Amino acid sequence: MSDPHLLAEWRLQVDRNTPGTARGLIRETIGSTERLDELLLLVDEIVANAVVHGSPEADGQIGLRLERDARTIRIVATDGGDHFEPELAEPRSDWPHFGLYLLDELADRWGVSIDGEKAVWFEMDV
Repeated sequence: MSDPHLLAEWRLQVDRNTPGTARGLIRETIGSTERLDELLLLVDEIVANAVVHGSPEADGQIGLRLERDARTIRIVATDGGDHFEPELAEPRSDWPHFGLYLLDELADRWGVSIDGEKAVWFEMDV
């Protein structure tokens, strides 16, 4: 993604309502876009994974960031985890972490970085 523009960044509580909160924040900030339903599904998945499988960051929360340029929307969810271990080398629909399968199928690009905080990100071309 070239020349991304940070649209928003949030700190979110870690509880069962967090994925819904994240979807609402992204929807409100982006407005409408052709791939909004897919985008919100993937936001839900990476935030839910941070809540369920990650650890809160030092402040007890997780992070959510929205970046956008003329052609791409990028979403990043961060948590305090120090590892990321998908069970399979090739995602399938019967994967225990089905959200990662969806991420692989719907996102144009996605990845993970671990450098003091775990960040799972995805990009969708718009």
